[in-house]
Amino acid sequence: MIFGKAKNPPWATVGSSVVFVASLSLIWILVVFDWWAMDFWHTNDEYAFLSLSHAINFEATLREHARFSDSGLGNHPGIPFYVVSWLCFRVASLISGDGGDRIVWVLSDPGPFYLATRIAAATIAAAAAALTYATFSPLAPWKRLLAISTFFAADPWSLLYGLTSISNETFAFPLAALFFWTAPRLFNERRLSLWAVAGLVSAAGYLVKLNYLWAFVGFCTIALLDLIEAGISTSRIRETLFRLAILTMAFLVTVTVFVLLVAGPSDAKSLIAGHFEAVSRMLMASLGNSSNPHSFDFWKIATDTPFLFAAIIPVGFSIYRLMMPRRLEDRETRMWCATAVIVFVVAFLAVAGNYTQRYLPAACAILPFLWKPLIDKKIPLIACILTTLVSGGCTIYLTRSERLAMSEQMNAGKVDEAIIMGMPLAPGEARLWTYSLANKQFFSEFTLQMAGLQDYVHGRETRPATDYSSYQRVDRPYRYILVDRTRHPASSDGTVKSFSDPNGMPIPAEEALSVRQLTSTTVLEMKPR
Repeated sequence: MIFGKAKNPPWATVGSSVVFVASLSLIWILVVFDWWAMDFWHTNDEYAFLSLSHAINFEATLREHARFSDSGLGNHPGIPFYVVSWLCFRVASLISGDGGDRIVWVLSDPGPFYLATRIAAATIAAAAAALTYATFSPLAPWKRLLAISTFFAADPWSLLYGLTSISNETFAFPLAALFFWTAPRLFNERRLSLWAVAGLVSAAGYLVKLNYLWAFVGFCTIALLDLIEAGISTSRIRETLFRLAILTMAFLVTVTVFVLLVAGPSDAKSLIAGHFEAVSRMLMASLGNSSNPHSFDFWKIATDTPFLFAAIIPVGFSIYRLMMPRRLEDRETRMWCATAVIVFVVAFLAVAGNYTQRYLPAACAILPFLWKPLIDKKIPLIACILTTLVSGGCTIYLTRSERLAMSEQMNAGKVDEAIIMGMPLAPGEARLWTYSLANKQFFSEFTLQMAGLQDYVHGRETRPATDYSSYQRVDRPYRYILVDRTRHPASSDGTVKSFSDPNGMPIPAEEALSVRQLTSTTVLEMKPR
């Protein structure tokens, strides 16, 4: 046991729980219904579209008893995200569906599905918080809730993807909770079956994303720390190797079964190739040659988010505790602190090596567990309270301001869209919507491509199309080509340079007969062909 028993009156336990739940519920309501109250196709959130692509890919696979290549599974693998997205799709179609083809229904009206995924994100966060709360016993209830709140307070994306919108990062906190629920049992018990459980938890981390291999590294760390604590001997080394073998075997078997079962051999090959590429990028970034200009850019991380401020303090306290004489700290506290620091560093470096702010929840999820063995002492407790208040205030401010600014940008796009849809279009003419225009015309096709269902869905259409996405790569004359004004601004003479979309489709912007710039969209009226 790390701490002594906490003595708290029942009203304190109930009161702190009510305040905690009410605060997170209020934030969820504000984000979902005010700060980020966008309809699905105008969210410009690629994870939202990936969630829908996962759902319809799984649905088509079950319906047709055939595999359709899902690009998300071939990159992450993101299997928990894949399954939960499909469950949300099924629940939404059961409650709000029109009784017809579910895939056609959700593409035409994704609102109920989107709300279901946001409720799922909150449910997953609640389950992770409940498991963490139980793991933190016998800390005083308000201290447990304080530590848990450090995850949500550390960065806007911990709040967004950790609570209000589903993504791979939604599973960061549940994974950390499972890891640190398992860890103390490995500290204190010698049952080899626990190492098989650790292998399952490690596999769950990898099945979320390559970045979450920190769980496997963490369990290896526990085995090595236990060897050092117990004293190195031949028998101890043999036992440690046996534990690591069980951990590795359980990990590999679980990963192999789920990847082949859900993704299939083809996407599994893409996954392995993608991992080699990711590791290569990480190594190149560590040598200063990265395609991502912000790899290991700690200054950018510090200016983007309060995360580093929220992280440095508990890491510093943990290292201080580890430097204290062994007789002043019990074995479990040392093991916990060392493990938490190591897995935090691994998780953070994995994100920093290919830095994008929305990936930070992978590291933020470790923060509550860094604080656990610290906040029973007065000075770390005060530091935790102040850190959480400051970082939480910054996170709320950044979340609100950034989401409202994004909503304003998306609403401008909706106004542009209404103007464009009112422009004359003769029979047989069509419009082409290009990359990053946040609307149904572009992102529905983007979603179908990620799901591997473009031919499957379009093969069932009977009406001729007037709106095309560049992700369809249809080579035909277009009356209008619509481009993102920010990405492709007009020059001083009013022309736009030709370019290629990320999927390789050439956009002959210089052939435009006229150029009209709206708020966020540039309309190219093309010469007849």
